[in-house]
Amino acid sequence: MTINPGNKERRALADSKSKWIHDEIKPAHVTLLKKATEEIFGLEVSNLMWCADFKKHLQVIEKMLGLIQTQPAELMECVDVIFKWTNCKLNESNNTAFQSSVYDFYEKLFEFLIEKSYLFWEHEAETIIPLLCDKVGNNNAILRQKVKQLIKHCFEMHDAKKTLLLLIKYGAQNKNLKSAGEALDEIAIFMRTLNAVPFGEMQIKTIAKLVDSKDASVRENAICVLSEIYKVLDEDIWRVVGTVPLKVKGLLEQRFRKVKAQHTGMELSKSSSKSNMRNTTKIVTPAQVSPRGQDALTKSFNPGLKTQTPRTGGGLKFNPKGDSTPEASE
Repeated sequence: MTINPGNKERRALADSKSKWIHDEIKPAHVTLLKKATEEIFGLEVSNLMWCADFKKHLQVIEKMLGLIQTQPAELMECVDVIFKWTNCKLNESNNTAFQSSVYDFYEKLFEFLIEKSYLFWEHEAETIIPLLCDKVGNNNAILRQKVKQLIKHCFEMHDAKKTLLLLIKYGAQNKNLKSAGEALDEIAIFMRTLNAVPFGEMQIKTIAKLVDSKDASVRENAICVLSEIYKVLDEDIWRVVGTVPLKVKGLLEQRFRKVKAQHTGMELSKSSSKSNMRNTTKIVTPAQVSPRGQDALTKSFNPGLKTQTPRTGGGLKFNPKGDSTPEASE
């Protein structure tokens, strides 16, 4: 029931040697995971986690939510274990209520982690992001939107380039075309906030191939991603994309013309606005600025750097009698 310093590092090292695969979980990985849950949460709670009754699993999730308030530092020490356990349970159950409860738990957990400026460890990101890529194609619109929101949160806790690469590998190239289409949509949404292309030619070529998909959503969202890339590369995108079928080239040329026309119109509008501002803007001298306003002009904003969760020697305890309030071990 105690979290021992160094255990998370050892789990990360083990994952680097034998990667956790969200949809093909090896028996050896499950064995190690069960051992970790017993060490962290105790035998009784671990038995609840691995029983066949999903209602018991919901009880465990409620207990984990309580840790956000009572033992936040210790909770951050076992994020990887929680991700893997919920991965296993989601793979086993198609129950809508259970899936919804897990995604709601993720939402509260992610909000807590973001508030704490937590950054995913590599093995955590490579567990949760591929899982979300797989689940984002859910036929249930409510569940699908919950997963899409979780993917957006991932950009706040993991390097943007690495997150995009995982979305392309496990999302855009997913066998489930609904998942592929939604993952491409999330890539396009995030890229609208950038003025750069954070991945290489190989990924661009991969997305270009998806323009020829039989699925309309995959096809359209792949074009949207390439349109964002076109805003940065302009006509040089053709060199990067390489040879594509005539049908694909036609679809891209049509969209790129619209993008260029919109971009040109925006530039003309900005130029006109600047000209009007030069003619109408009143110049304010320092003497005319209030003390509060002057202070705002001179202050700089430095939000600081995100830091990794501190190592702690604390532990977790669950009341064996079912009390929902965990206690810290001495």
